[in-house]
Amino acid sequence: MHHKNGPATALLLNIFALLPSQVKQNVQRTLAIELQKLSVQFRKQQKSYLNKLRKNTASSSSFSLLDEAGTSGRDEDFDPGFSEIQVTSGLQSQVPVTHH
Repeated sequence: MHHKNGPATALLLNIFALLPSQVKQNVQRTLAIELQKLSVQFRKQQKSYLNKLRKNTASSSSFSLLDEAGTSGRDEDFDPGFSEIQVTSGLQSQVPVTHH
């Protein structure tokens, strides 16, 4: 018997087929419990990740909501600084230009 996942999987399936039905049920239950634990763990991590993503999206969208004074009303002393592109552009504009 050749299984698509390889000879090890085929061997395990053959061994599993020879086990008494009670043992098979115990193995299936154990695997189901482990799968359930992994599923719960994944959902918790996914929820945490999505919450962080929402917070980051919300904080980055606050820059687009700046009023004319340049503040969002949340923190009067907040200075977003310059982006990496702005710094690079500023440094490049400081390079002396020589004409021939």
